[in-house]
Amino acid sequence: MAVANTNKERNDKAVRPLRGEWSKFQRYARAKRSAEQNPENEDLKKQAESIAKAIESMEERVAAHNKLAQEYEDKIFELNQPMARKYELKRVTGKPAAE
Repeated sequence: MAVANTNKERNDKAVRPLRGEWSKFQRYARAKRSAEQNPENEDLKKQAESIAKAIESMEERVAAHNKLAQEYEDKIFELNQPMARKYELKRVTGKPAAE
């Protein structure tokens, strides 16, 4: 259960925000493409510029989210190690059971 909870925490704190960053970038790419296809439309240009400001320093935020996700993955790996088991084999003596 600890692995599942840690993975949920990883998704909430690292993966979803990372997806949000890439979503912002995709919106920027679409707005920029639309502005280039319609150079006379000033609203599209303004929209692309405002989104461009929102994705400034995106690389640092993405790197931070990736680092945090990796830390959680390492923690999950540590928690998910199989327990050492000890088996003891004993010779069975006597008559076999009748079937």
